[in-house]
Amino acid sequence: MPMMDGYMYPGGMILMMILWVLLIGFAVYGLFMWISRDFGKKEARGIRILEERFARGEIDEEEFKQKREVLKKK
Repeated sequence: MPMMDGYMYPGGMILMMILWVLLIGFAVYGLFMWISRDFGKKEARGIRILEERFARGEIDEEEFKQKREVLKKK
């Protein structure tokens, strides 16, 4: 079978383009998920610290509820 443009069959160039689009798409998706994960952690970390303070008795229930609502709004 003769080689066409360096590929073994005529559809090879289209296949390579599809593979590159998929590869770039997965990279962009992975980057987006990685960035969004970091934002979610900051909120969860603040609430976790607040829960620990409440459990140790450093703050009362009313203060806990107020601060939790403030953190959820961010």
